[in-house]
Amino acid sequence: GVDGCGKTTLAKALAEQIKNDTNKDVVICRALEQPIRQLILSSNFSPETEFLLQMGGLNNQLETVVKPAIDSNKVVIIDRWYYSALVYQVLANGLDYNKYLKIVKSIFSTYEPFTVWMQISAMRAFARANKSPDDMIDKFHEQLSLIRVGKLTQYYEKVSYDCPKIGMIKVTDNMGEERSPESMAKSVAERAYKEFNV
Repeated sequence: GVDGCGKTTLAKALAEQIKNDTNKDVVICRALEQPIRQLILSSNFSPETEFLLQMGGLNNQLETVVKPAIDSNKVVIIDRWYYSALVYQVLANGLDYNKYLKIVKSIFSTYEPFTVWMQISAMRAFARANKSPDDMIDKFHEQLSLIRVGKLTQYYEKVSYDCPKIGMIKVTDNMGEERSPESMAKSVAERAYKEFNV
């Protein structure tokens, strides 16, 4: 989901939920390693180059973190999947979406994990992102505006239709109140258990 939707908070709550339910070790990892993230942030690459760097970083995480963890019978939670690069680097920059979708599907066809799209209103996400303790002031967020967050939300919706195994979870309940991370984690865990016949 977009910045401010609560991915990091949900990942931590989900790890606890899975640990309590299954007694399995859980590994939480970032899709983009710090060296690659810093390289992107400190450079003025084209959107195409940023996209390819992100895919290289994600592939490296799969090889060095995800595969070994799964081979050790651990559960892995990744904070972002290639869908985010499709949204931020491809759709947001007007690149050829179908071309890049084919690229990522060919690279990661053996890795189609159960994925959660955290649906949140643009206004709520914008307010939360701007209150982040990290201040989120970097190249990915410096042009964060309510209009841009709204467009990014629409792009995530588009990607969710084109990619398998994406489950949507609403950050708010039917009354518009924010759901607790624990409540969302329980919902996500139940859906994942069904997906993987746990």
